[in-house]
Amino acid sequence: MKIVIPAERPDLDAPADPRFGRCACFAVVDPDTMECEFLENRAAAEVSGAGIAAATLVASAGAEVVIAGSLGPKAMDTLRAQGLTLYQGPAGTVRELLQAYRDGGLTEYTGPNVGAHHGMGGGGGRGMGRGRGRGMGGGRGRR
Repeated sequence: MKIVIPAERPDLDAPADPRFGRCACFAVVDPDTMECEFLENRAAAEVSGAGIAAATLVASAGAEVVIAGSLGPKAMDTLRAQGLTLYQGPAGTVRELLQAYRDGGLTEYTGPNVGAHHGMGGGGGRGMGRGRGRGMGGGRGRR
């Protein structure tokens, strides 16, 4: 069996990345032997379709189970179409989520828990924000 968990870096003790489609990499782990490989998530830099591309990568790696903090509707549909079982992962390291799975302490997803384009980073200092200020263009051309 292979379990996939989105990770911030290729290390079992790395924090699990809550963003599925835009994580840095995926830990692909055999929970019985703890044998692990890491897949770079090339979909993370995509302008759109990151969740679908990441789900396709995970399915092609032979995964049977995905543990993720957040799954959008398109990634979820793609993973389920491939027959994968999906569990919601709380915050923690990859190793901690694997242990929670082994202990039976995870909840299976019943539907997406974020909307499409969730991991794109709008606002919060990254990319284009939503313009919450009261200015009219930052003063350009005014004296």
